[in-house]
Amino acid sequence: MSNVGMWDDTIAGPGGKPMTARVRTTELLHKTGGKWRYEIDHASIGMPPPAK
Repeated sequence: MSNVGMWDDTIAGPGGKPMTARVRTTELLHKTGGKWRYEIDHASIGMPPPAK
């Protein structure tokens, strides 16, 4: 089974100014012996939009 999700996370940016980043998560689960186990659990933040 696989799962893909997205959420927004606010972190401290340059000079302590709040910055919101979109986070994407990708997970791959495998059922073995009647139990679900994570094989891959990866989160990443995309590139910020270009400055105007």
